Amino acid sequence: MVQWGQGREMPAVSSGRQLLVEGREEVQFFQAFLRHLGIGDIQIRDYEGKDNLRRYLLSFTGLNDFVHVRSVAIVRDADDNAPSALQSVQDSLRNAELSVPRGFTTPSDGPPRISIFIMPDNHSAGALEQLCLSALADDSAMSCVDDFLRCVNDRVVDPPKDHQKARIHAFLASRQDPELRLGEAAQRGYIP
Repeated sequence: MVQWGQGREMPAVSSGRQLLVEGREEVQFFQAFLRHLGIGDIQIRDYEGKDNLRRYLLSFTGLNDFVHVRSVAIVRDADDNAPSALQSVQDSLRNAELSVPRGFTTPSDGPPRISIFIMPDNHSAGALEQLCLSALADDSAMSCVDDFLRCVNDRVVDPPKDHQKARIHAFLASRQDPELRLGEAAQRGYIP
């Protein structure tokens, strides 16, 4: 195994199709999403945060079995700026001497072919939580969630800074098993 970061071991390539995601929540979310779509034979890798992507790609491409990788999709949160997030991923790909997609919807020529998806929708600020909240828009609990957060914002001295994360956690608190994290909730089918 190849070491990367702070002595972490990188798993071997087990599929020609690779999905690189920002964290553990995203791994669990995309496992559930791909299972729901009936898509298999994709290895999901956690690069442990946007600040680690550059270093992760260098180690990933150094794997002996990287030659078997045909396609790579990289998913990253937009956070405050989707174009800036795209640029950051493109810079990391260039640094690893990989082919670089020109934009959000055009994969690179390869090899391997590389695609980039900036959550929640390739143009808005945000993250996985916004993507999930859009799927929950018609859930009957969401009006209660919004009422609750309005009350919190009116009465709490230091209300939540990230309104979307607060909304998703309030929604999760409305489920039968309220202590699940977002990725676990996706695996349980709480996110349509």
